[in-house]
Amino acid sequence: MIERTVEILPDFLPPDTLSECQEFALSTLFNKKSTFRSSYGWDEQLKRNSSPVLIFELASANKELFNKIRKAVQNKTNKVVQDILIHFWSKNSFLDWHTDSAYSDALTIYLNDEWRPEWGGYFLYGPQSNFSGIIPRENLAILQPSGIPHCVTPITVDYKVRISLQMFITDNKQVL
Repeated sequence: MIERTVEILPDFLPPDTLSECQEFALSTLFNKKSTFRSSYGWDEQLKRNSSPVLIFELASANKELFNKIRKAVQNKTNKVVQDILIHFWSKNSFLDWHTDSAYSDALTIYLNDEWRPEWGGYFLYGPQSNFSGIIPRENLAILQPSGIPHCVTPITVDYKVRISLQMFITDNKQVL
């Protein structure tokens, strides 16, 4: 059996697509007409006492950007995106340990142009007794196979929102 592990993919999106994602995410966050879901709908074990994470579905709002990101993901990973969500993480928001077992893979791409280690929001993965961690960095992608325990540590700043793209994907071979 082949052991699957987390892949760290720097400089994932083409620069023009990254810039477009950043601009779209910020304009969405500050647009009074934007409609969001929240992490309140997540399983209790995931969210515990986390502050809410705002979630925006990209496909219905900007199909052109959705398709650019989808193409970049397929070109770099040979995976096909099912959905693209923009996550806005505020102070005290986090995600407890889980495995995303309902999906074959998940992909996260960080959009913030600046993120300092003391601001939290680390992606931790692996066994809780011996885990590894990744600090969010602009245009860094994390390809995380199903079954690998992982979490997001609490955001510690209230003046900076951690923004990421979140995708759940399938192997290209599985798509008919």
